[in-house]
Amino acid sequence: MRSVVSSIPFGIIAWFLASANPVVAANHHTPAVQELYTGSFIQFPESIEYDPLHDVYFIHKGRLPMVPVGGKTAWISVMHPDGRLLKEDFGHCPLSRNPEPYANLGAMVVVANRLYVAGEGKVCVFDTDTYATLPQIGVVEFGGYLLNGLGYSAHTKTLWVTSTGYDLRADEPDGRQMIASIDLGSHAITNPIMKHVNFHGEMAYLYPKAVAVDTHNGDLYVTSLVTSHVHSSASAMYRCTRVYASYTGSVQIGKPLDCRPVKSTIMIRGTLGLHGDGVVVDRDGNVYFSAYNSGASMLHLTGKSYLFRVSNGDKEMHLLESLVVDGASDHKLVTPSEMGYDTLRHRLVIPSFSTSRYYTVDLQRAVFAPFSNPYEPPVKQATEAQCRRCLCYGDCTGLQPNQCLGDCKGSWENWWFVVLVPLVVCNLAGCAWYVRKAVVRETI
Repeated sequence: MRSVVSSIPFGIIAWFLASANPVVAANHHTPAVQELYTGSFIQFPESIEYDPLHDVYFIHKGRLPMVPVGGKTAWISVMHPDGRLLKEDFGHCPLSRNPEPYANLGAMVVVANRLYVAGEGKVCVFDTDTYATLPQIGVVEFGGYLLNGLGYSAHTKTLWVTSTGYDLRADEPDGRQMIASIDLGSHAITNPIMKHVNFHGEMAYLYPKAVAVDTHNGDLYVTSLVTSHVHSSASAMYRCTRVYASYTGSVQIGKPLDCRPVKSTIMIRGTLGLHGDGVVVDRDGNVYFSAYNSGASMLHLTGKSYLFRVSNGDKEMHLLESLVVDGASDHKLVTPSEMGYDTLRHRLVIPSFSTSRYYTVDLQRAVFAPFSNPYEPPVKQATEAQCRRCLCYGDCTGLQPNQCLGDCKGSWENWWFVVLVPLVVCNLAGCAWYVRKAVVRETI
């Protein structure tokens, strides 16, 4: 005899099971932005790093801006992606004692079974198998620098390090702008270091914060500290396309990198007053970077925080997009800092130091839309002639970076017009000549 269960339509059974299991039911409506990690072991987090070898997250305890270092500041813990604490405060990498905000954020990067952490005047190293503290890198070479970002290039086995070089209290550069490369593939006793300093040209207003490496081509993406007092040509993110390293000694002053502004990120300067922060390149080559303005602070959460994307589909990186969030999740991205990228789950993990929480952004669910500056008047639509001058001849006067997209579509599209018009003119001229000649004969 046929069972009762088998006679019930399968769709009804599935609906019943989903309703009975809140987790299964909730998955159909899971928002792209989720608050997953809270706990006493999370303290004003500035950075997070995913370890694919052990499937864990390394987290870093930060400090409040303008508050001296103390307590458990700069201690490092490890937790499971589901939020379970595995080991608290296993290592320490000193941050700057200067209460200057954004001076030294403790960025981290995992390479094989090593965890590298940006500290004050050094890069700290830990064993990810045993959590043991290993010898530090660059204690002499990075003396006086407040290291910010870390990124790793598997192409050249190079660790990239940044120093912002901007004093926000004095609101002026302090001369410590730097992008440095550390050769991790060297067999020397100490890792050779090459420092790129003395920025000029298009890099003159680059104050490097975070750095990420595109695994497809080795390009660097560097976020820059942008304030309302920085030059109008400053960009929130730069792209370094000619990355090389040549080591002939333990230390070498390198030639300036070929880093150029990502033009679509120039528009978020000025009135927005955004501080470019974390940056990540995902498996598809899309670049994500976080930013917030000075209103988004511990005491005044009235400012705006953003998660931007520059799509890899736009090779010239003209199109800047921002994460679309609903009212319930808008507050979750307050003061986003040094992000991590979970390659297994294809999601960003973002620390919010103002709220002492971590949030995740599911990149398969997240929706991004073209960004427009809410504090600037609407931009007039560009005419076809303006876009042609911009794309074909480089004359983009009066245009915003996102206004004209695509490739040059010049007059050769109308090749028939260019070719046929002269022929028609010539034919008409010929006819006129024959008519004139006939008239002359008739007259004679």
